Amino acid sequence: MNADFRPHYYGAMDGLPERQRPRSDDRSEDNVIFIRRLRLPTHIGAYAEERAKPQMLEFDLEIGIATNPAGVTDCLSDTIDYAEVVAAMRTLLEHGQFHLLEALSEGVAELVLGHFGAAWVRISVAKEGIVPGAQFVGVRITRSARRIGQDGKGTTSLTRTRSLPAEVAPA
Repeated sequence: MNADFRPHYYGAMDGLPERQRPRSDDRSEDNVIFIRRLRLPTHIGAYAEERAKPQMLEFDLEIGIATNPAGVTDCLSDTIDYAEVVAAMRTLLEHGQFHLLEALSEGVAELVLGHFGAAWVRISVAKEGIVPGAQFVGVRITRSARRIGQDGKGTTSLTRTRSLPAEVAPA
């Protein structure tokens, strides 16, 4: 990088003592890709009558990337493609069978962390019109890659009792 065009903060950490530098688990230096108000239909519900017809869910995602060379290279292949994340979520909702928003949220987290290699993900998912007097009900979770362990095949997975459908399972 040409020194004349470096941002003012470039190299600012070089002179700091180790204890003052951001730790690797410090999210303040992460890049965040976000997807807001994504509306996707699926069959979900704790009760059979809820699952009988598709319901519209609304998602908000924040996807943390520890480093993002795409800011320098301007190449889509150097970041997480949010269109691919949405397509994978559509497939998960088409092929997965979830009763609870909590389980669905965990499935989305596993997908984003395992398949797309995010450092962390924050997911909010809501259903509309389920509880009288409340416009939306839902859950929000935050998961990080640190919660993922290595299985015997060298692939990452969350500890789960349910596995993702083969169509979206992390490769």
